[in-house]
Amino acid sequence: MEGKIVKFNKQKLFSTLLTFLFLFILYRFSNVSELNTLFINANIKRIEVSPTNSEDYRQYLMKYSPSDLGIPENQLNCLEPALLESDSYNLQEKTIEIKEAISDVTLLFEVLKYSYAGYLYFGNEEKWETAKNNILNQINAYPEKLSVFTLQQILIKNLYFIKDNHFLINNTPVLNHEDYYYNQTFTIQQDSRGFYLYVNTQKWYIESIEGDPNVEQYIKPSLDESGSRCNYIGILSTHPYTAVTLKLNSGRDSKEIHVKLEKSTGKIYNEIQLSKAYSSKKINNIPIFSMRSFISTNNLTAYQESAKYAKGKDLIILDLRGNSGGQTTIPATWFESFTGQMPKTNHIDIRLANLINNYVTKKALKIIDYENLTPYFKNLYEIESDIATQTKNKWYITKEKKVVLPNTTKIFVLIDKNVASSAEWFVESLDTLKNVVFVGTNTSGCTLSKQSIRCTLPYSKLTATYGDTISINDIEEGRGFEPDIWIGGNDTLERILAFIEKS
Repeated sequence: MEGKIVKFNKQKLFSTLLTFLFLFILYRFSNVSELNTLFINANIKRIEVSPTNSEDYRQYLMKYSPSDLGIPENQLNCLEPALLESDSYNLQEKTIEIKEAISDVTLLFEVLKYSYAGYLYFGNEEKWETAKNNILNQINAYPEKLSVFTLQQILIKNLYFIKDNHFLINNTPVLNHEDYYYNQTFTIQQDSRGFYLYVNTQKWYIESIEGDPNVEQYIKPSLDESGSRCNYIGILSTHPYTAVTLKLNSGRDSKEIHVKLEKSTGKIYNEIQLSKAYSSKKINNIPIFSMRSFISTNNLTAYQESAKYAKGKDLIILDLRGNSGGQTTIPATWFESFTGQMPKTNHIDIRLANLINNYVTKKALKIIDYENLTPYFKNLYEIESDIATQTKNKWYITKEKKVVLPNTTKIFVLIDKNVASSAEWFVESLDTLKNVVFVGTNTSGCTLSKQSIRCTLPYSKLTATYGDTISINDIEEGRGFEPDIWIGGNDTLERILAFIEKS
């Protein structure tokens, strides 16, 4: 009898172990599928290459006399490369006379007409003239003097039509960014009938959000704190949102609820953190490369080595959060070291290489460390040097079509609202690789032009920063590049690691 009981217990134990093993394998397979599905969907998105923007770029090319400088030659000293550090001072404490403000504004509009590549892209000459007259009229409304801060506000208010995030007045953009507002209280699910949520255990279908029946555009794929995939409500807006109104229907009843929203702030680094622009570490044996800034090329060798190290790894994480850009040389070096070639993205570049801009280009070339450039960028340097010696006003047009490159390393790229400029160039470049998933929020949307020229106005000392090139591309200015997985808080890395751990 005892032998039968022992035998029975062994069979029961064996059966239990088999069941446990089956469930464990099923659990593992399910989560691996989650990871693989995420990258498969991302690959499908990469393969669906949109056609290069075919709009007629010729309408944006201002016609200049071949040798017309456009401004008095002695005013060239107001112009310098934007990468050079500029002096800052307290605007509230400085005032200028009305005639000085008028002189500054007149010079600014002359410089932009003969130097800003986006001059006709954002409107005809009549539009610019109207803006100038409005500014002068508002200045003349003051009796004798006005504060420099007031002049700055007048300029920003009247140059609203310039949808270029690299166009700055005293380091302040005239274009508002679309911030991400989100809610993580309600998990949104979907069935054949539509999107729904639970309120006090009762199932309610969402008929509209903010009166809009197109509910899907407000539902963002995300990860919860445990790393499980889910959907949350999210909205992009230039205007503050504290809550959204949902119209719900249970099948028998209907009602409205107000769902509170949080604003995503993005990563912000202090000077000490930015001084270490690049760092790497391992968590759970996963290589994580943090790239906080592309301003200094001091870490160029480290970027090259990290890219070579990352190549061939099963999975890596690139953390670009808070990276506002700098020199394109840095991310381009990483990409070339990782793939063996330079990226090709959808864009049409329109460059104004005239007498004013060539003057600035010459000054910029003097501060570049030529010896530490890769062969690709040395070649670009030589091309730039040749262009800068030209003595006639000329436009240069470059067209490129996106090419998706093979890549076996799974890459999670962490992004947020503060990723801008050359860091967005890096994001757009990584978007040409297979097996890349972007996580976080939309980026800054700062890719239409280069921040290449700074004009310091003589009297007010206000600066206008702008580009000699505009790039018509797939990223909407001010809205930015949108991620595959939306996470609004600053725990993006932790949630991704939890998701990977489940795999």
